[in-house]
Amino acid sequence: MGDVVIGELQLNLYVRLLSDTHANFATTLEAVNLISHPEVRVILKDSTHEFYLNRPNDRYPGTIARPTMMEFDCTGEFNGQGIIANTWPEAVLNRWRDLSRRPHVIGYVARTDRFGSSRLVGKPREINLYALKRATDDPYVLSEQFTTSSLHIATGQVRCLRSRPHSRTRSTS
Repeated sequence: MGDVVIGELQLNLYVRLLSDTHANFATTLEAVNLISHPEVRVILKDSTHEFYLNRPNDRYPGTIARPTMMEFDCTGEFNGQGIIANTWPEAVLNRWRDLSRRPHVIGYVARTDRFGSSRLVGKPREINLYALKRATDDPYVLSEQFTTSSLHIATGQVRCLRSRPHSRTRSTS
């Protein structure tokens, strides 16, 4: 597969790794080590147990010597599936700040839908996706810089309405 996708088509090939225990991850890593193409990239979840809201960041990102994308569950597959207005932009910012600094991590991918009716775009939980974007643009952004804005949802359109100008900045030194 790698010969065709990488060699002939000159595309990136990603392997999505899932593991719920450290023992399972060891087995998964053995399988990854069998992949002969060093260009094959990896996708890892931001946490092994994403159904716990206070879950710690996964310890494995940065430990595999392959370009790694981090997968974020912005829809809340196990937390309302985007239907319940759960928003945790501060948690998303903190998680991405940690993971993005690890070796081999090159970016993120975010789940934005779960079976169609739980779409993220145009709903309150969209702010979690926006937090990822803002943290990528500015690693020192504070959640208060965009959560004090209110979301106005009308006819499927989301517009950020700033309630007051932001004067807080964060020094990078």
